[in-house]
Amino acid sequence: MGSDLATAAPHRPSPSSTTKRTKTSSTGFLESRISSFSLNRRRPGDESSEDIRGHFGLNLLHEPSEPLIDFIFVHGLRGGSRKTWSKTDNIGHYWPKEWLPVDPKFKNVRIHSFGYNSDWGERTGSVLTIHDFGQALLGDIMGGVVIKKAFLLAKQDPQYQLLASRFHSMFFLATPHRGADSAQLLSTLIKLSFAHSGKAYVADLMPSSGAVQIINDEFRHAYQGVHLWSFFETLSTSLGLIVEKESAIIGLPGERIQLLNADHRHVCKFDDPSDNNYRTLRNAFASTIEGIENTHLPVRKEEERSHMRSLSQYLGGADRPEADLATVLEKKLPGSCLWIHDRQSFQDWEDDFDDAPKCYWLHGEPATGKTTIVAHTIDYLQQRHKECSFFFFKYGDATRSTIASMLLSLAWQMSSVNSVIREALLGMHLEGEMFDKADERSIWQKTFVSRIFHTTLKQTHYWIIDALDECTNQSVLFPLLAKIPK
Repeated sequence: MGSDLATAAPHRPSPSSTTKRTKTSSTGFLESRISSFSLNRRRPGDESSEDIRGHFGLNLLHEPSEPLIDFIFVHGLRGGSRKTWSKTDNIGHYWPKEWLPVDPKFKNVRIHSFGYNSDWGERTGSVLTIHDFGQALLGDIMGGVVIKKAFLLAKQDPQYQLLASRFHSMFFLATPHRGADSAQLLSTLIKLSFAHSGKAYVADLMPSSGAVQIINDEFRHAYQGVHLWSFFETLSTSLGLIVEKESAIIGLPGERIQLLNADHRHVCKFDDPSDNNYRTLRNAFASTIEGIENTHLPVRKEEERSHMRSLSQYLGGADRPEADLATVLEKKLPGSCLWIHDRQSFQDWEDDFDDAPKCYWLHGEPATGKTTIVAHTIDYLQQRHKECSFFFFKYGDATRSTIASMLLSLAWQMSSVNSVIREALLGMHLEGEMFDKADERSIWQKTFVSRIFHTTLKQTHYWIIDALDECTNQSVLFPLLAKIPK
């Protein structure tokens, strides 16, 4: 049954938190990388039936270094926090976890799923209602399952009113807002199949249900300020349409309505990112994200730019060597360097499993394309939405030939994509803590050992370093790297 949906709300970090810059990328490149890596590469270890269905409660699927928006995916009747959103058991089809995080539009989106026991096939009876599920999710996140009910509970409870103000958008996928005739059939089947009482939440979904009518009436008077998107199924199952279009539409002013060329089961299950239904839903999400960013984030972006200018001065003019990267990428032939992705050693390094090597060393004769491969790898990691700092050594250039200049640049780059690191280094600056910017050991101790390595990274951060042989004091780097805490 329907009620599969996602909600989006602006994330409110501490007052000093800011947002990072967003890069554009090729949609075609993104789709090809998702398809080849997500669907074919599996994490080690067998998965239990519970893992495949999905766990109950709130599940964090992805957390960027600077979360500004929260998405929460909530399944429907007899669904699961993972099962509902996956066409197969393959983890690569779990698109909220595997596809959205690598989409540049979702760079600052924290993603969750929520699971609860709505399996009408269980032999044990259940007296749980939609109200109970709403309270369960509300208690777990202080914010919204059955999402409309959770929203209403938040609006009515002074403890959660601040949270209610964070609801920005609701996306309903074939949700029976007015109940569904198939709920009556389902209730009958349950009673015939098992010698126990029916499920209370199935009664809540019947067209004549007082619970549905009360929720709709209350929601009609409380939804102002929340953007509504309703998607309806257009293909029949063997039982016909599970949720008719009239029931899948709320009918409130401002509601945006779109069709999906799918039956009820497949409105939220897709083959790959090129699936037209996925693109329809993804584009609706992206439109909401863009609206939030344009409305709520300009002030924070300007604050971030100001902070990064201050840190650049504090770190001796350090910045990200974008010009060096762009120069190399401009000369790169289309389709070149892709071979490196097929190497198991590269895949292990990128995936960062516990037993994987932390250093991937590329060596070769001069003028054989090592720098091009390095630039390609940087671009590849950024396209996949992974955090990456980089440096190109250049012999004879005082600003690009020492370990000290590299460390200053890496520190600045890490602070540009991680608000916690940024705040730590800004704290150094405001406290007037000084260090020798020409002394790599002083830089390492003051900025990395004492500050950066004391922060908790929410995802792996990659350092990509090119042309180490052009560094004037390369021998001092390895003793420093050997002391990086695990």
